[in-house]
Amino acid sequence: LNSAVDDFAVALINGVGSHYTDIATARSNTQEFYYPTYIDLYDFAYQVNQYVSDGTINAAATDVMNAVNSAVIHEQHGAAWPGAHGISIYFPESEADYESHYDGSQGWLEFTANTQWDEWLHAFYSPPAPDIGVSPTSFEETVLQGEMVTKILTINNTGPASLKFSIHEQEGTTTTALRSWKLTVPQGDADIPPDGEEDDEAVSPVAPERRTVPMIALLADLTGVQILYDRAHGERSTGAYDTMIGDLTARGAVVDENSTLPVDASVLAGYDILWIDEWGATSWTSDEQTAIQNWVNNGGSVMFNGDEPGSSSVVAALFGLNYAGVSGTAGSTTNILPHPVTAGINTVYVPSPLESLSPTSPAATIVYDVDNAPHIGVSQFGAGRALAFADDDIHDNRIGSDDNQQLGNQAFDWLAGFGDVPWLSEDPITGTVSAGGSLPVDVIFDATGLALGDYTADLIIHSNDPDENPVTVPVVMHVTDNNPPNKPSSPSPTDGATDQDVSVDLGWTGGDPDAGDTVTYDVYLEADDSTPDNLICNDVSTPACDPGTLNYSTHYYWYVIATDSHAASTTGDTWDFTTAPAPAPPAITSITANSGNNNKVVHITNLAGSSFQPGITGTTVRLIKTGQLDIVATNVVVVSASQITCDFDLRGASPGQRTVRVTNPDTQYAELYNGFTVKGLVFLPTVLRNH
Repeated sequence: LNSAVDDFAVALINGVGSHYTDIATARSNTQEFYYPTYIDLYDFAYQVNQYVSDGTINAAATDVMNAVNSAVIHEQHGAAWPGAHGISIYFPESEADYESHYDGSQGWLEFTANTQWDEWLHAFYSPPAPDIGVSPTSFEETVLQGEMVTKILTINNTGPASLKFSIHEQEGTTTTALRSWKLTVPQGDADIPPDGEEDDEAVSPVAPERRTVPMIALLADLTGVQILYDRAHGERSTGAYDTMIGDLTARGAVVDENSTLPVDASVLAGYDILWIDEWGATSWTSDEQTAIQNWVNNGGSVMFNGDEPGSSSVVAALFGLNYAGVSGTAGSTTNILPHPVTAGINTVYVPSPLESLSPTSPAATIVYDVDNAPHIGVSQFGAGRALAFADDDIHDNRIGSDDNQQLGNQAFDWLAGFGDVPWLSEDPITGTVSAGGSLPVDVIFDATGLALGDYTADLIIHSNDPDENPVTVPVVMHVTDNNPPNKPSSPSPTDGATDQDVSVDLGWTGGDPDAGDTVTYDVYLEADDSTPDNLICNDVSTPACDPGTLNYSTHYYWYVIATDSHAASTTGDTWDFTTAPAPAPPAITSITANSGNNNKVVHITNLAGSSFQPGITGTTVRLIKTGQLDIVATNVVVVSASQITCDFDLRGASPGQRTVRVTNPDTQYAELYNGFTVKGLVFLPTVLRNH
């Protein structure tokens, strides 16, 4: 058993960086005894396997469970100790309750001297922490009106523990910026349960001391926000929420009571938030449910409050906010997840919950009670929002406890649409980054339906980084109108140019006034037609076009259409140019040398004539004879319009006269008939003499 516990401790030490929250949850759910610093060893290993997903830790926990079963000869426990299995172990939940004599180094216990259990407890009390970093640290993007742009935000974790984060938005304009507000002094009596029922009083612990002075909180201006508190289904009066309503009205909101049935589109029209309290005995009809669902989907918000939801539970379920039908646990909870509703909230007092939640998509839990039962849930449904409290956290008799008053105000801010920037979104909005890892997040800028101008916001990144939480990433979006491309100008050849080479390339000046826009060009050209419609270059990305070889002595017209990446286009003027007359054909007057033996290479020093084309590659010279292979000259040099030099390799050629042909690069050629003679070798007889 000691060996199994030692291995278990080592596995927990190695995994606490990645699984601290899950291990802490397992510890909170483990069977405690009269002295809560002692827990059942088997049950702790069991709970670890329930909450922690790690092969090494799970295997070690299973070994501990097996070792306990082997070591325990007999065990018996009462109904009050369902998790007892016969062996307890020292595991204070906080370092403040830890007795230093327990350390193996103190020499009091062989168990801690011979195992890593005490080292594990110290690791649990001082877990390794993540270290968040973001790149870039700010965004400034120019987006065309009606378009969307996606950029990447990289979340880095340079710490030794897993980083858990969530991203929320806060608009930066003056109409939605947060400001400091003095909140109402809590009303009600903290000694009286919110429901006024004995069974609630029996399960409710002594409430934290109620605040009796005003508090200052950073909250939104709710001017213009219309809240409808429903009473048509049997809920309590607004008198139970004087403190909360006092805060809301002080910040500009209007709270009306509704007694009209049914709650349909006409009743909801003009309101931003529907507030549904507990005790509702009158059923919500299917038509009412549909009306609320459609209203929220189109941008309305609804809040459910209390642990006896009555008929409203069917409405909450429309948004994934299901009531579990299981009591929660009262007390001050710190099991709070990052969200705009919980920003800056350290503790929430849960008075006496007869209910807990069981959220399903699209809902999520943002606050758990002290025994990890879902207590507050939120749901983003279409364009609207929904939120549910599983107890009377913001009732007058409990709103002054812990951070409940600020929590309630922030809940209404979120329901009113604050904390969401309509032109900005992120994917994903939550995630986990392993130690030393990084995660890319798409940040989408959407200028659809926005007026021209500048828009500012902040991305608020909450995480479990103990030192940098939250991290703020400023965002600026400039919404601009698209400007069409620049008008094509400065043509080459110049407008009206003459004597242009038939291989001329077309060029112009283009571009776009909007940074980041790409431009492509279509070029139309036609001979002797001032309205050209012959597309010769299509979607070219640079201001240049090769029209191929043109005709001599021809008048050409051309123009360019520039199109940007947003399909805006600009057509240039129609330009014209004329190609040069066809050059005169070449002529050959003589060739020096004009003969050569067929056993060597002959160098021609002067192939004389006219209209040769110096400076242009492609001139060829050859000796031709019917029935024989051409002898093609090498090292051809067009010295001038009247002289060419070259070499003929005559080796192996048949003797006889050959015609000299010169072909210019424009394919015009000239010939000197039988102008060159290939000579064969002459062999003389050998005379023998007698001496």
